[in-house]
Amino acid sequence: MAEIQNGREVYIDIASEINRRVRVLETKFEQLIEKINLLEECILEVKNDLKIYINFNNSRFQENNSKIEVLEKEIENIKSYIQELVSKSEIEKLKTIIDLFNPLKSNFVTREELEEILNEFKTKRE
Repeated sequence: MAEIQNGREVYIDIASEINRRVRVLETKFEQLIEKINLLEECILEVKNDLKIYINFNNSRFQENNSKIEVLEKEIENIKSYIQELVSKSEIEKLKTIIDLFNPLKSNFVTREELEEILNEFKTKRE
């Protein structure tokens, strides 16, 4: 009978050890579940932050695209304005004409001088 009692105690010890190990595993499993839940929450927060960041960047890109379009239009306006401006050769022509009619550089005849020259010419012809 003592042997049966010893056999029962061995089984009870083994069952107690198995029970203890199961409780330890359950505790570790619960801790793992808590960690997984925390990780899921962190992932959701990061996902939401990324959505906000992406939306912000998209709006900035749209603003920049609008600004670029405005700049391109302004550049086209400036190009057309420049094309309407006088060219260098035209400026040189105008300078030459102005120099020709500049009273300080040219020898103009006054009305009286012209009349006198014409009178002299008439008298010589006669």
